[in-house]
Amino acid sequence: IKITITVYTIAMSDEPINQVSGNRMRIGVFCLFVWWVPIWALAPAIADSLGLKTTTVTIVIMGIQTAIGFLGIWVAGKEVSNIIKKTPKKQAPGKIWHVLVHGTF
Repeated sequence: IKITITVYTIAMSDEPINQVSGNRMRIGVFCLFVWWVPIWALAPAIADSLGLKTTTVTIVIMGIQTAIGFLGIWVAGKEVSNIIKKTPKKQAPGKIWHVLVHGTF
C-alpha cells in the first residue's frame, strides 16, 4: 500500500477578504437621502395634474420612498458593517467617511 500526501502552500495577501465598495456605499447613502427628502410634499401638485386623490398619491410616494430607504440601509449597511469589522471602533467613522469620499479602504 502506497500513500501519497500532497501539501499545498497558500500565500496570505495583505488585502482584506471582503472588499469595501465605495460605489455601493455612495448608492446606499443616496437612497437614504431620497428617503429623507420630503418628496411627498409634492403630492397635491402631482395629484392635481394627474386627476387623482391627494391621499392616494401621498401614500404611493411614501411607500416608494420607504422602499428606497430600506434598499439604501441594506446596501450601505453591508459596506459599513465590513468597515466596522476591520477597524477599531474609534477609527470607524473616519474610515467610513474616507470610503464614502475616496472610494477606497
